[in-house]
Amino acid sequence: MGKIRKELSKRSILLILPILLLGIVLSFLIVDRAQGYVYYERLEFKCGDVELHANLYHPTKKLDFQDKHPLVIYIHGFSSQKDTDFRIPLELTKRGFFVASVDMPGHGESANSDLLDIEDDEFVSTQMCSELLDKIEKLKIYSRIDEDQIGLIGHSYGGYVALMNGLYDDRFKVTVSWAGVADIMKPYKGVDISDRKKDLLHENNPVEVMNNASKQPDNLLLIVHKEDYWYKYNKRLQDLTDCEWEVYTYPVSGVQEAHYLLHRTVMIKTINWFEKEFFETTSKNGPIELSYQYTFLLLILAILFGILSMFSIIIYSSKFIIKKRDSKSIKTTYQNKMSSISDTTSASSKKKQIMSLSLSILIFISLILLGSFLLGVWAVLFTSFIIILLYYLLIRRKLRKKEPDLSDKLSLKDRIKSKDTKLSLVYSVSCSLILLGFYFAFSLAYPFWFYYPHSFLAILIAMIYIPIYLALEIFYRKILFPSLKFVKSSKNQTYIISGITVFVQIILLFHTLLYWSLPVLIVTSVAFMIVSIINGIIYQKTKRLEATVLNSFIIMSLFYGAAWSFILNLILIIS
Repeated sequence: MGKIRKELSKRSILLILPILLLGIVLSFLIVDRAQGYVYYERLEFKCGDVELHANLYHPTKKLDFQDKHPLVIYIHGFSSQKDTDFRIPLELTKRGFFVASVDMPGHGESANSDLLDIEDDEFVSTQMCSELLDKIEKLKIYSRIDEDQIGLIGHSYGGYVALMNGLYDDRFKVTVSWAGVADIMKPYKGVDISDRKKDLLHENNPVEVMNNASKQPDNLLLIVHKEDYWYKYNKRLQDLTDCEWEVYTYPVSGVQEAHYLLHRTVMIKTINWFEKEFFETTSKNGPIELSYQYTFLLLILAILFGILSMFSIIIYSSKFIIKKRDSKSIKTTYQNKMSSISDTTSASSKKKQIMSLSLSILIFISLILLGSFLLGVWAVLFTSFIIILLYYLLIRRKLRKKEPDLSDKLSLKDRIKSKDTKLSLVYSVSCSLILLGFYFAFSLAYPFWFYYPHSFLAILIAMIYIPIYLALEIFYRKILFPSLKFVKSSKNQTYIISGITVFVQIILLFHTLLYWSLPVLIVTSVAFMIVSIINGIIYQKTKRLEATVLNSFIIMSLFYGAAWSFILNLILIIS
């Protein structure tokens, strides 16, 4: 009785501790965010026929020296979205600014559209901030905004959008460009586009417009790193306008890092510029105390403890779903037969089993690297088909040879009808719902890297990854798991498989980043890693491959659907 109580007490601690830690971190995160904003509203507006989305963050800070607040519209870069970089909404709202963060056409929640869509003989991207401001002016909250303190900030392609909207609309009093695309002709060099769009590109090219226009932008700040590809084009723009500009030379690992402008001095310079132009001094609003690095740490801890809490709930919920098995069930029959096969064939030593395990991992990784060399980005799909083929042609054939009647007694129909299978599938779906619940709750509570499929077509295309789910589950559960017979505890087997899973998934993540370093693909790769670990728990509880594959299918259809939504948007934009 004492043992049972001790075990229950241990389980309760393992369940409650990560949830308690998650609650503590979330409390710190909420308090930290409240220094900038508590509330944000989601806006929908149209620019021509294109439906666009934005978040409007309401500052909690009241300005002692004036009644109304400044407003800054932030435009992200190409292949990003409005909630990818939380630094600007967080740090500017802490200074008492309203911040509107907008999704460009074909990005995030905004409608699939070409960035060069034409409306009234102008590009949508050169009008979108003006249209967003029109929308904000109709809100009740606009009475709290000082119409003489409205500015723009954009990064990369968003820098181009900020430059052009700031030039064409007098309501924008200050413009800041981070590593902006100062020469819009360069990204479209060699791209087959219509003559009308070529003419409009020329007419809306910052270095051309500002070279010929009698009007030059007021209060323009260009920020760029000297190692950035766009440095020389920003230099030309600065020569034309004689605007303020800040060139950074801090050490970077490459052009990409230089382009992101992650150094804290970039944020300080930006805040100082807005406040100098809006308030006529940089000292009136108090000292600048950046907290986004602290916030980022809290976000990472919240995600980590959220994952651990999710694992705890999944493990704990199994005892309510996976009931004690009937010894006469097909499941038990299958396990007994597999056990007898194992007893007659497992004469190899522990050392040989470890070598077999290591060899399996080495072969798998080698297949990925070889496939990557031959097929590029499709290497993982190629490797998946190889694993499936090897499993069904070699391993299953070997089992049937040793136990010819195994497949007859354990037909797919019998397995589906069995009570154990049904409970296993229910448990699998429950695990999927728990993960999705955590994901959506966290993403809606704190807007940060939130991705979901935007079309049914994207979900259909995501089905091409089914062989990958199946192959990895075969690899983990049917190739590696049997190699762990020398480990007596099923829990320890699951821990080892989970460690191997993390190792393999990290390799797959780096493989993905070799081709595309898109945020949505990073999120998808991390989600795949988490799902694979959850599948280890499911397999430990059910010993059912179909249950793990079902969980992978439900979750990864969402994330790969989100990735394909993004990729389809990019294809539309590029084409």
